[in-house]
Amino acid sequence: MKDTFLPIFYGLSAFQPSTFQLSTFNLRLFNILYCRVLRLVIYLMHVSFNGYINLMRSTKYIIVFLLFISALYSADIPNCLNFEGKDEYVHINGDPLRFTFRFTIECWFNIREFADSAALIDFSSVSIDPAIYLGYGVFTMDSNRIAIRMGNYTKYTEIILPDINEDVWYHLAFTYNKFKNDENIVVFLNGRTVEKVDCDIALTYPETFRPYGVYLGAFYDYPYLKTMKGELDEVRFWNVIRTNEE
Repeated sequence: MKDTFLPIFYGLSAFQPSTFQLSTFNLRLFNILYCRVLRLVIYLMHVSFNGYINLMRSTKYIIVFLLFISALYSADIPNCLNFEGKDEYVHINGDPLRFTFRFTIECWFNIREFADSAALIDFSSVSIDPAIYLGYGVFTMDSNRIAIRMGNYTKYTEIILPDINEDVWYHLAFTYNKFKNDENIVVFLNGRTVEKVDCDIALTYPETFRPYGVYLGAFYDYPYLKTMKGELDEVRFWNVIRTNEE
């Protein structure tokens, strides 16, 4: 298997965040207004040469209006996934991301509101048996915490990271290497190593009624759906163990 880098929009199928939809709408609205005002100016200029001076006076205000509209809609469009906690998520085909023995996952995240068991990244299931967790995932918890979970039919590991603040961007990365003698999971937060955990698991994945694969922004274990409220950016999946420097 070749080294794999799968960017955030690989296999995008189910959802386009409302932030992008609104931004596209606003941009189209601006273009319509801009074109119509320009057409009005050109028309008035051709109606009467004698009204040229008056037209210039009115054009001054039209230009000011255009500059205002341009400034209003020229702000940077957010280049991230924006989830409002309203059944929004991204679904990615799961076959290339069905890791078993080793992998690296990283992302930037900003949680606006903490809720128990909402997912940032989810390729898991508990529906077969509530006591069995299959797959892997990164979840929000109450009290400003997030959890990294991994499991199969017989083993389960959970790593809890406390003191995660709302409305703050964090960079999270973690690696898993089953073949190490110890410290199989290494977790980095903002470039610092924050956890090293022993974990000897060959990951097993769910076969459920939901569309198979990875979910960004939601824990989807049919019929249960718990969506996050916040933002994700630069989600990356690797089938190799990235080093501290990388």
